[in-house]
Amino acid sequence: MRRNYLFRTIWGATFLLLTGFFTISTASSSPASSYSPALRRYPYLTDVIGSFATINWATDRSESSGLLRFGKVGSEACTAHAVIPTKTPISVNGVLQYQWKAQLNLAPGTQYCYRIYLGTSPTNQIDLLGTDSAPSFWTQVPVGTTQSFSFIVIGPPAELGSP
Repeated sequence: MRRNYLFRTIWGATFLLLTGFFTISTASSSPASSYSPALRRYPYLTDVIGSFATINWATDRSESSGLLRFGKVGSEACTAHAVIPTKTPISVNGVLQYQWKAQLNLAPGTQYCYRIYLGTSPTNQIDLLGTDSAPSFWTQVPVGTTQSFSFIVIGPPAELGSP
């Protein structure tokens, strides 16, 4: 009787371990995000100066036109306004891509959100962010304001003049 109990215990534990292993390996093979496979570099923000901001991203070359839609957080949809970005053909490790850049003229001290697309026609647009949430950012505070603000600079310390 004791031998039968020991056999069932070991078999049950082995079954649970194998089931857990296969569940984990199946779950980990699914993508972490739902953005489009055409997106090669997730959008990032540069040059937020005064009332201007630049949004950059990269895609494969499956489509030769793109679009950035944006809006004020809390009062407009993230797709309220549109800007046609410029594109630069690039090659990354032999893979042909487009580097996109959208320059925005915005109100200072305001939060905006945006979405990026391949294609400019509503019938063929691909939302590159898929079901990912729309990124958001704040523009620079107005000149002469006493409102506090903070920022971060990312780069090698030697280039920033630090020891």
